[in-house]
Amino acid sequence: MGHLVHRAIAGTDLDMTYTGRLRDELDRSATLTSGLSEEARALLGRRARTDEDTVATSSFGHRSPSAKSAPLSPWQESIWFFDQMEPGRGLYNCAYRLRLRGLVDVRVLEKSVGEIFRRHDILRSRVRMEDEHPVQCLVPDYTFSLAIIDLSMVALPDRGARYAAVADAEAAAPFDLALGPFARAALIRLGAEEHVLHFTAHHIAFDGWSTGLFFRELGELYSAFAAGQLSPLSEPGFQYSDFAAWQRARIESTSIDDDVTYWMAQMIGAPSLLELPADHPRPVAPNHVAGRASILVPSDLADRLRALGRGEGATLFMTMLAAFQLLVSRLSGKDDVVVGIPVAGRAKVETEAMLGCFINMLPLRTHVVGDVSFRELLTCVRRTALGAYAHQELPFDVLVQRLQPERSLGHTPVTQVLFNFRNTPASPLFFRGLDAVIEPAPLTSVISDFELDIEQGPDGLSCVALYSAALFDASTVERWLGHFQTLLQGIVASPDGQVSWLPLLSASERRLILVDWNAAVTLPDYESCLHELVEAQVRRTPHAIAVI
Repeated sequence: MGHLVHRAIAGTDLDMTYTGRLRDELDRSATLTSGLSEEARALLGRRARTDEDTVATSSFGHRSPSAKSAPLSPWQESIWFFDQMEPGRGLYNCAYRLRLRGLVDVRVLEKSVGEIFRRHDILRSRVRMEDEHPVQCLVPDYTFSLAIIDLSMVALPDRGARYAAVADAEAAAPFDLALGPFARAALIRLGAEEHVLHFTAHHIAFDGWSTGLFFRELGELYSAFAAGQLSPLSEPGFQYSDFAAWQRARIESTSIDDDVTYWMAQMIGAPSLLELPADHPRPVAPNHVAGRASILVPSDLADRLRALGRGEGATLFMTMLAAFQLLVSRLSGKDDVVVGIPVAGRAKVETEAMLGCFINMLPLRTHVVGDVSFRELLTCVRRTALGAYAHQELPFDVLVQRLQPERSLGHTPVTQVLFNFRNTPASPLFFRGLDAVIEPAPLTSVISDFELDIEQGPDGLSCVALYSAALFDASTVERWLGHFQTLLQGIVASPDGQVSWLPLLSASERRLILVDWNAAVTLPDYESCLHELVEAQVRRTPHAIAVI
C-alpha cells in the first residue's frame, strides 16, 4: 500500500485518538451519548467492551521468555513477500532526518539511539525461515553503532549538493531482511553546531505512529544522559513480537468472525480495479516511480467544510473523504468507488508505546449516484466510516485472502487509490541544549496508483498527491487537484445540489473549452451533408487519427 501508509499513522487516521479512549469518556460522563446517532452509540459501546476485555485479560498475554522467534503479523508477511519479489529496491524504507543545531554530544547521542534499539526488539530483528514459514527473531549478538559522516570540511559551495547525495543514498539503501537489523542510523556533520541524524527503518518494523514515539523517546533519553542521569523511560511491558503472536492466534480463532462477515458483505460485487484516466498504458509490472503535486485549501474554505460536516454529524475527515470519493467517481466515470483508508491499528492501549508496523487498510466503498445531494452523499460516507471504525481490526491481508480478487502484477489488490487525513499536531521535541526539527525524507517511490494525503496546518489544509509516474503526467494530476479545489468550493456553495452538477472546471478552464477551443477559423459549408464532410476529410488525411 505504499509510503503513504507509514507516513499516515503519525496522525489519527479515522480519528483514532477519538476511538482509542472512548471507555474513559464513558466512565467520566453517563450523558456522553445522549446526542449521538445509533451508529455512533453502537461504536462507543463496542469500543468500551473491547477496552474492558483488554484490561481484564492483559490483551496479549505473555509469550515465553525462552521463545526464540515469533510469527510475522499479516501486514509484515505481506511486506516481506513483496520485498522478496523485488529485493534491493528500498521501496519500503521509512527515512527521517533530525536536524540538530547546537553542540551535539555524539557519544550521548549514540548511547541514546542504542538504548532505543535495546528497548524495542523489533529494530534489531531479522526474518528467517522456520518450517517453511517466515518468522521474526533477534539478530544474534547485535550491538548498535552510530555511523558518522563528516562533511564539514567540504567546501561550502559544494556542501549542499554533497549532503543531498549522501542523504539520498542513506535513505534509499536497501535492507536485507534475512540478515537484519530492520533499522539503522547515521549522523552527518555539516558544521561545528549543525548535524543531521538520519534514521532509516524498514516498513516491516516501523510506521508513522512509531516516528513520533521514536523521536520523543530519543529526546528524553538524550536530555537525561546529557545531564548525567539514568534513563527516565520505563521498560516496555510488551514487544511487537507479542502483538504479532496475539494477532495470529486471534485470526486462527473465531474472534474475527464478526469482522469477516461485515467486510465480506461490504465488498460483495465491488470492482476489483478503479481506473483513473491515465496518460500512459498500465505497465505489466509497475516501476513504482512516484510523482508529487500539491495544493493548499485555504483556511476559510476549510472552516466552511468543517461547519458543513458538523451540521451533518460528520468530522472534517468524513467531509473531505466524501468530496474525494466524488472526485474519483467523476474522473473515472464509475459510481461504485472503493478507496483505501490507512488506520493506526493500535486499538489496544499497550500498543501506543510500542515501535512496530501496526497499520491496517480499510477499503471504504461508496456508491455515488448522480441525483443525490452532497449532504446525502456525506450521510452515506459517514455511515460507512462508522461501520469501518467498528470493524477495523480485521487485517487487510486476511480480507484479501477471503475475497480472492483477480491478481495482477500491474496493480495492488482491492484498492488502488488511497486517502489519508491527518488531524493530530506533532508533539514538540526537546533535546537538552539543542534545537531539533524532524524533516521527513522526500519520497521517490509509490506502490498504489494515486494517493492523497491531507494535513491540517495554520494556513489551511495541505493536500499532497503521490501518484504513479508510469501512469500519469504531472500536468494531469495538477489539473485534478485544481478540480478538487473547485469541487470543494462548489460543495460549500451548494451542498443540497445534485453531486453530478457540482463544478470541476475553473472559470479559466471553462472558457478554454467552451470559447477558445471553439473559435471558428473557417466558414461553415452549408451545402454539404455531414457524412459528405467526413468523407472529404478522410480523402484529405486518410492516415490521420480520427478519434481519441
